[in-house]
Amino acid sequence: MKANINKLDRLFRLIFGIFLIVISQFNITNDPLLDVILLIIGIYLIISAVFNYCLIYLFLDYSSIKTKKHRRSPKKF
Repeated sequence: MKANINKLDRLFRLIFGIFLIVISQFNITNDPLLDVILLIIGIYLIISAVFNYCLIYLFLDYSSIKTKKHRRSPKKF
């Protein structure tokens, strides 16, 4: 698996994943189904941050990592 998440995206996923798990555990929403959905999304975000890989990005053929474009160096005579 080639990484497709940059450092900022990884940090955001980690923080937001922890936030969603905390919300689901403290029963703030008063809806058990929504708590389970938030828990699953939070776990997915943390796993994708840890492994630096997002399956959704794979299906969309997207990467938040900027690749270096190779420039041709001018020929020296």
